[in-house]
Amino acid sequence: MKLRKSHSTSEDAVLDMTPMIDMTFQLIAFFMFTLNFSNDLLDERVRLPLADSATPTTQSPQSPIYINMSRDGMVYLLGGESADPQADASTIRRHLAVEAQLAKVNMKVAGVDPTAGLWTTIVIRADDNAPYGSVQKVIQIAQQTGFTKFWLRATKSQ
Repeated sequence: MKLRKSHSTSEDAVLDMTPMIDMTFQLIAFFMFTLNFSNDLLDERVRLPLADSATPTTQSPQSPIYINMSRDGMVYLLGGESADPQADASTIRRHLAVEAQLAKVNMKVAGVDPTAGLWTTIVIRADDNAPYGSVQKVIQIAQQTGFTKFWLRATKSQ
């Protein structure tokens, strides 16, 4: 019995991509379940105040902007910027003005009228010993740039 040698050409070679695609989707699912992006917004320099009335919310803030405030009143914004709201309100105002513009664009795209008020929620995570005047100043700056929804974070006392 004579066997003929087959000469394979590039047209005959077919690569099955199904296992590679399957593995890619498994990796995506793994990272979606294991990564916690909300922890990136938290700052370990902030020790939240204890409050008996602190309860978990039933809803999540809509398009939140997290502002962390340390015990000395310094505000830590996303992007690594920090500012003292009492001495340098312009940095905070500039950052919030950019966020307000982005919120207005997002609202227009979604078909919502931004003149009724921005849907973005400012979440203030102030340290237990942060000066109240600094927290109030941040809220005033945010109101001047168009924000109307605020959440103050606290930890439930044990």
